[in-house]
Amino acid sequence: MIEQTRTGVLISKRKLSRKLVFFDLEEAGSRGVEILIKAGPVFTEEQVHTLRDSLKLGDVVKASGQLEHAGSSILHLTSITVLERWRDSNPKHHFIPRCLSLGTEPVASVNEHRQQQAAGNSRETATVCQEPSYQSVSAQHQPGNVVAGQQNNEGHSNSEKLPVPAQLCKFHINGRCGKGPSCPFLHVDVHTAPRVRQAWIANRRVHRHKLAAKAGDPHAGGAQRKRQRAAIFAEWLLATFGRDTLNQGSGVLDIAGGSGSLSFCLQTVHGVRCTTIDPRPAKLSKDAHRHLARMRAQARSAAGRGGGDSLLDWEPDSAHDSLWGCLEQGYACDAADTSTSGELSGLPAEPNSRSAPGEDSLEGSLPDHIEAEFNEELWHGEHAPRLQRASIVIGLHPDQATDGIVEFAAKHEKPFAVVPCCVFPRLFKHRRLKEGLPVTVHAELVEYLRHKGGQQCRVEHLNFEGMNQVVFRVQAV
Repeated sequence: MIEQTRTGVLISKRKLSRKLVFFDLEEAGSRGVEILIKAGPVFTEEQVHTLRDSLKLGDVVKASGQLEHAGSSILHLTSITVLERWRDSNPKHHFIPRCLSLGTEPVASVNEHRQQQAAGNSRETATVCQEPSYQSVSAQHQPGNVVAGQQNNEGHSNSEKLPVPAQLCKFHINGRCGKGPSCPFLHVDVHTAPRVRQAWIANRRVHRHKLAAKAGDPHAGGAQRKRQRAAIFAEWLLATFGRDTLNQGSGVLDIAGGSGSLSFCLQTVHGVRCTTIDPRPAKLSKDAHRHLARMRAQARSAAGRGGGDSLLDWEPDSAHDSLWGCLEQGYACDAADTSTSGELSGLPAEPNSRSAPGEDSLEGSLPDHIEAEFNEELWHGEHAPRLQRASIVIGLHPDQATDGIVEFAAKHEKPFAVVPCCVFPRLFKHRRLKEGLPVTVHAELVEYLRHKGGQQCRVEHLNFEGMNQVVFRVQAV
């Protein structure tokens, strides 16, 4: 190892695992070096996390460390000092990451650390372009080069036909790779070889299904797509708790409900009173707009036959229309959903078994929305009576509000159901398993919430892809 001190600008960052991160340092008048920060003799895992979060792209730093050998571009960091913060000198501008030309050395080093990681701790999860075997392009293509499809005698692209090792760059295939030509993974032109991307996505899905089955998910391989999760969770709530129970008091509290898809499914579709609590404004999806239009059409048809007309005069005022009139990108229709059949993806073909809502039904009405964070200030504020009279507290991928759902339910002796997603281990350092270990992965978060919810707390899998485990308690404490 060769001791060196380098001064320059941090221009890109790559996280390989919880214990390993790379920064590219660009020096004036040279190509620069790649800084390696690794948990071990010099830094603890917590210090690696701190450096990864505190060092920002655009910062001018002085880094000291050891080069792997003479001519190496990898600097094993031992200490680093920030000389100038990007945000201080450029308060109104974002730093745009760029590539650092490093030759072939970083590729070997990254692959070496990847092999070490594969043989290491099972709790460690890579986030780089590393996936099991995919069909890709021919072996003659070099990493970092954009590969276009070549036509064979049958008129098909050779790059789509040949079996290839697992070296596709997931960043490039999904849009853009910040490393450009220096990327150690294969860049395929998906416009000339579209089937390469399709095969890559299909293989990733198969791999996720295998992991889900290994983790005990009974729906692995046959689950519905993620875009249907709100409707599936709503149906599960009805089957588990019952409509009458959910409608008790002020109804359901949907915490961190975002645009209100889950609340819409519960109240507008199924007639369960619901209130969404989220600092973001509510907005209806395209599916939801069409569902409401169909309900009004059915109400008019029923009125023509002498039925009720509760929805005939329903028209949102300008403020309400503005609030609910946006389209939610994550819940938009596929091309097949815009057919004239009237069926909506993620929503039932009919509002429910009844032909039209009655005068006292909540079907067709829009749920209330409280624009606020779900915290103790809200619990004791002007909305406290509504919150305390709620029948149940729920959350579908509520992120930072996950702990608050369980804590509020325990404090006010209420049932709850939460489908956790992101872990945020550095944001919630207080989370600990029974053994005293920190919560760092999703499986540990589920176990932490189950223990936090009490002895009556249970866990089930919902029938959609992705993070689908629901932690719930049917009876109040």
